[in-house]
Amino acid sequence: MDADLKAALLAAYGRILTPLVRILLREGVAYPELDETVRKVFVSVGLDMTSSRPAESISGDLARLVSSATGLSVAEVTRIAEDRTQLGSTGRLEQITAVLTAWHTDPDFTGPYGLPLELRFDGNDGRDFVSLVETHCPSATPARLLVELRRIGAVKETDTGWFKVVTRTYLPRVDVPDSFERIGRAVQCLVETVDFNRQQVDPDGRLLERTVHADDGIRPEDLPRFRSYVRDRAQVLLEEIDNWLSQLDKPDLDSPEVRIGTGVGIYHYVEWPSDERAKRSKGADETH
Repeated sequence: MDADLKAALLAAYGRILTPLVRILLREGVAYPELDETVRKVFVSVGLDMTSSRPAESISGDLARLVSSATGLSVAEVTRIAEDRTQLGSTGRLEQITAVLTAWHTDPDFTGPYGLPLELRFDGNDGRDFVSLVETHCPSATPARLLVELRRIGAVKETDTGWFKVVTRTYLPRVDVPDSFERIGRAVQCLVETVDFNRQQVDPDGRLLERTVHADDGIRPEDLPRFRSYVRDRAQVLLEEIDNWLSQLDKPDLDSPEVRIGTGVGIYHYVEWPSDERAKRSKGADETH
């Protein structure tokens, strides 16, 4: 790679890492604790880019290829590749989101006006909570997932054995693992979209990726009003998209047919001056 391009790439990564490192330091995670995760990611991605299919054990030739690409030693690549510890999400956030969305959109679990039905746990001819989970989140255990949904306040029991969903969205508290899984998922999806579009020569082949911003900034007193406006408009749009997706024929989970994960994310960003960010960060730490 050209030296100027590499410098620009590393500078861009510095911008990406800045808020992520801020989160780590705020949560008491120092660099040595992150180092092993970074090594695992380099080896995992290196294997994906140099091998056409996963193998039970890594060969010497493959280890040398990955070592050359990543800058890690052959021994380090082999050690990490043979460690079966999985990277990535625990899947709980996706399970919760899938069930809440389906409960609000699947005609089998909604009433005449599209309102989610109250469901028995099981034994109601396919219109019960167990059927909902088995249809839309087969990797989850219905009983455990129901306990979790009740714990986070997304579902409540209205009568013995009957349950009502009270929210369509799930925003995890800051003190639970789901909040960090959400960070990883959101940042990963955004970066992969930007990278995909960068590599697409044909503009028609690019994914939607747009931002709008205040050219000269806004006054602090206008921020709450803008935040409310964005939240209301975006929620309507996202629910329309969610409803559209729910009308598509479902892929056969037992079929070898390729299934494509896709969706739309909307976020509202605020760039605080550094001194103001420091004050706000300090206040958050004191109330954490």
